[in-house]
Amino acid sequence: MTRWSVDKIDLMKNLRTGFAVAVCLFLVAGCGGKKIESKWTKKALVVDGKADDEEFPYEYWFKDERVALSVMNDGEYIYFLFSAGSRMLARTLGDLGVVLWFDPAGEQNKVYGLRLLQGQDTISVMKGKDSSQVPANGEQGPAFAVFSEKGDYSYEIRVPTGAIPATPGKKIGLGIEFTTMHVKVKQKTQSRMPAGGPGGMGGRGMGRQGKPPGDPEDDKPKIETKLEEMEIWLQLVLAERE
Repeated sequence: MTRWSVDKIDLMKNLRTGFAVAVCLFLVAGCGGKKIESKWTKKALVVDGKADDEEFPYEYWFKDERVALSVMNDGEYIYFLFSAGSRMLARTLGDLGVVLWFDPAGEQNKVYGLRLLQGQDTISVMKGKDSSQVPANGEQGPAFAVFSEKGDYSYEIRVPTGAIPATPGKKIGLGIEFTTMHVKVKQKTQSRMPAGGPGGMGGRGMGRQGKPPGDPEDDKPKIETKLEEMEIWLQLVLAERE
C-alpha cells in the first residue's frame, strides 16, 4: 500500500471539476485507514458526466497520489466524485479505470467492489470470488459517468447503500484502486576524451558508438516512465439525515 497524505487546500485553484467546493478536511487515524465523512444530500444527485451539480461541497485531496474525492449520501445511495489532479493521471484513469471496494465492517476487506472504465456501458460488480456485469446507467443500482473536458477528468459514481450494505451514521471501509504513471527525466553523462584524441595523438578522438566527444545526442535527457498500482483505504462515515 502506498504512502498517502491529505492536505487542506482550495481545490478550485488546483483541480477544476465544475463543482462549487468548500473544503473541510480531517486527518484521523483508524484501524481501517484515515477517516473521512460524507455529507447528507437532500436530493438525488444526477450521474451524467456533466459535473455541474453545485451541491457537492466536500473535497478530500490526496497530495501524493494527486487525486481528489468528494462523498455525499442519502438513505438509498452513496455518491462519489473521484478526480484526477494532473493531466497524466487523467490519461491513465481514462485508459485503465478505477476500482472501488467496500467493507461494511469498516476494515480493509474486499467484500463488495465496482470496476469502472471509461467508454464501457457496464460496471463489473465483484462479490468475493463472484463477478457480474450491470448497466452503467443505474438501471440495476450502481451507476457511473465520466466528466472529461480540457484536461479535467472525474468519475461520477453512485452506489446503493443496500448493496454494501451500509446505513447512515455507520462507518464502512472504502478502498480505491487505480494506476498512475511516474515520469523520471535522467540527464545522460559521458566522459569526454581530450581534444587531441587518445594517447595525445592528433586529430579528433571518437566517443562511444563512433560518435565524437561532445556530440549533442549524448546530452539529451532520457525519459523513463513507470506504471504503479495505487491503493488507498479509508474509513468512511456516512452522514445521517439532517
